Formats: sequence, structure tokens, C-alpha cells
Amino acid sequence: MIARFLLCFSLCVIGDNRLQAKAVEVDVAHQLQPAQAKQIVEEFAHTIEQNYVFTDTAKTIAAQLRALTFNDMQFRHGLSEQITDLVSEYDKHLALVTRVDNNGKHSSDAREPWFTELKRKNSGIRQVEVLAGNIGYLEMWGFDSVSSQAKDAIAASMRLLQRTDALILDFSQNGGGDGYMISHFASYFLAKPTLLHSYQFRNGSHYPFTVNSLWGQVNCTRYLCTS
Repeated sequence: MIARFLLCFSLCVIGDNRLQAKAVEVDVAHQLQPAQAKQIVEEFAHTIEQNYVFTDTAKTIAAQLRALTFNDMQFRHGLSEQITDLVSEYDKHLALVTRVDNNGKHSSDAREPWFTELKRKNSGIRQVEVLAGNIGYLEMWGFDSVSSQAKDAIAASMRLLQRTDALILDFSQNGGGDGYMISHFASYFLAKPTLLHSYQFRNGSHYPFTVNSLWGQVNCTRYLCTS
């Protein structure tokens, strides 16, 4: 009995030591020296400074990023959160995302790429149904890039909703996405070609998103939830 107990205790100790060793290995793979963290932040600041559409805001953000100091070891995920919190005060579209560790391996803490997640999760359509009173309800948390899969998902939703008397479009949790898909989605509700929005670039050029191909299948009173 004593021998069996000692054997079990030894195996537990060995197993615990291996887990601790694994934890140390994982931690080291995600640690950054202060100089490494500073370099990552500098590259991010430079990218914003050179590309963000509002030049004055870009300079302000870059200056705040460069003013940060790092005296201790940093974890990649923690650094990403710290920098994202800072830049998102100016624009919620901005974020510093860590996808790999120091060895180039995909990080389990990394956020899944936006469009990869959209494709995996029904192209952003979370819920579609007809409620009591013949009221349609569609919730979308994002707009996927245009593809046959995304178009089919939209078309299937519209077929269910096309004969409703009213429609609730719930975008309260929508994080955005592809402008082309927004145009495609809007085409189900427009009676004529319509300019929806334009992209303005740093060099002054504009790219318009216009609905030309009209589906016009859903013609009812519509209510839009944005928050």
C-alpha cells in the first residue's frame, strides 16, 4: 500500500513539474523585452502616422504611442490590449492584434481574423425569424466579404422575410465589414440605384459604393436597431 502511494505521489509530482515547465515555455514564447515592445509600438505608430486619413489625429495618436515607456517584460497579449485601449479612444476601428508568439506559432490568445470568423459563422447572420404578428427579425453582427456563400446566406434570410408586414433589422452588435456586402444587402430594400457611402483615402481619392443591381424583395415597414 505504501509503495503504491509513493508511486502515485511520484507520478503526480512528475506531472505537476511537466505542467509547470510547459507553463514557463508558453510564457517565454509570449514575453517581450522592453526594447521589443518599444519597436512593435513604434512600427504601429509609424503605420498610423503614414496611413490614417485624418493627419492631425494620426500625429496625436502616434505621439501618445511613442511616449509610452516599457521598463519590464511585456506579454504580447497584454501589450495588444494596452495599445488597443489607447488608440480605440480615437477610433474604434483601430487595434493592435497579436496573432503569433515569439516562435512564429499561432497564439491561442489571438483574436480570430474578422472575415475568417464571419465566414465560419454564417456570414454574420446570427438570427432570422418571423415573430408573432408577421414581424420579421434579422440580426447581423457583421458584413462578410462578397462570396457565393455570403450571398446565399442573405438570400435565404430574405426569402423568409419577404412577406412580412414589418421588419426589425438588428445591427446593435454589428462590427462592420465589407462595403460591397453592405451594398448588396441594401439592394434588397431600394427601389432605384442609390449611392450609399464613399471611402475617402489619405491621398484625397474617393471610392463610392453604389447600389445598381436591385433585388427589391422586401417591401415593408422597417425598423433599424443600432444600439
